[in-house]
Amino acid sequence: GQFGAAGMTAHSKLPPSSAARRVQCPGSRIISERYPQDENDPKAREGTEAHIVVAQHLRAAPTPAFATDEMLDGADMFFDALRGHIPHIEERVDCSSIHPDCWGTPDAWYFDPERKYLHVLDYKFGKRHVEVFENWQLIEYAAGIIANFPLEVFGVSLTIVQPRSYHKDGPVRTWDLTRLQFEGYVQTLKLAEDLATRDMPECKTGPECRDCPARHACPTLQSAAYSGAQLAGES
Repeated sequence: GQFGAAGMTAHSKLPPSSAARRVQCPGSRIISERYPQDENDPKAREGTEAHIVVAQHLRAAPTPAFATDEMLDGADMFFDALRGHIPHIEERVDCSSIHPDCWGTPDAWYFDPERKYLHVLDYKFGKRHVEVFENWQLIEYAAGIIANFPLEVFGVSLTIVQPRSYHKDGPVRTWDLTRLQFEGYVQTLKLAEDLATRDMPECKTGPECRDCPARHACPTLQSAAYSGAQLAGES
């Protein structure tokens, strides 16, 4: 979540936003800490501003002067995805049930008392497709919510709202899990976060390397790239 990012004075050691990277590569946490991301990057700044526009819209607050037409359309799309429910907006969630050093700020969530389903929604303003299936960021948020609120949860519904992603499944994509299915993913997360905080966690390559801030300095990724280049040359 980013709606409340400007007001944060501390950062989680294990932020849900990079949970997928740690599930793939436990060593990514310790190596990434050497290369903090630039919060003034134009794309990052645009994403933060787009999140602020959505938050203001959900709270029926004045629209920021920097809001573009795309941001306003995205805010309407996120509002519609809530289906009339009144959500918790940018509220910090303790995810210590996963690991003591884990907490985060979901963009929005609500509980449907009729279906007894927890709904967690995340807003992505970038153009690169974000997969909702097995989205570890939302799974980690949901685990924290379930652990901290007295809710009788039968299932979990995770939603990505991405107005600028032109995907066959559309800009609003949802993945539903039963409570039993969800608990299996929770156990995987607990193991991954534990491994990520050990002294010598292993680095592993995969799709998440694409967004790792330490990819330029990772020996494991370099070795894999050299092997791939050699194999291509032999072919």
